Amino acid sequence: MGSIGSILVMIGVVILPISTGDGALRVTRLMIADCFKLSQEQLSRRLMIAIPLFAAAIAVSSMDYAIIWQYFGWANQLLASATLWAVSIYLRSKNRCFWPAAAPAAFLSLVVFQYLFSSPEMCGFSEEASLVSSALLTAVIGVLCLFRGSGLEKAEEPSL
Repeated sequence: MGSIGSILVMIGVVILPISTGDGALRVTRLMIADCFKLSQEQLSRRLMIAIPLFAAAIAVSSMDYAIIWQYFGWANQLLASATLWAVSIYLRSKNRCFWPAAAPAAFLSLVVFQYLFSSPEMCGFSEEASLVSSALLTAVIGVLCLFRGSGLEKAEEPSL
């Protein structure tokens, strides 16, 4: 592909991953600082968060990526199920039909918990024990999310 192909390879293989990693570490640092209400104006305060974060990133980058992708996939599905539960709670608080969000939330929660309980990297339960544990935990979450007061009735509508 010549010189244009070399430029595209450099952009795709070197520049884009570096800028993505830089952005991810910066956002993570700012989220941690915001969570703990730490000012980021002084360099020493930035380094107080950045150095342990860089150490964690280096440790993770030295791991086997097949295992990292398993955890990433599991965490991604967990986030999706939590989002569906949150949508279900919101719809229920507005007296709207919440089942179109709650049904997939329950199914996805069951799948995520089944992996959590049965995977040898996680809990390592037997198939029967993990299925029972997953079903019970999903039922508890469903009852807590859908049939318990959410407190959203008193909340103000966000203005867009």
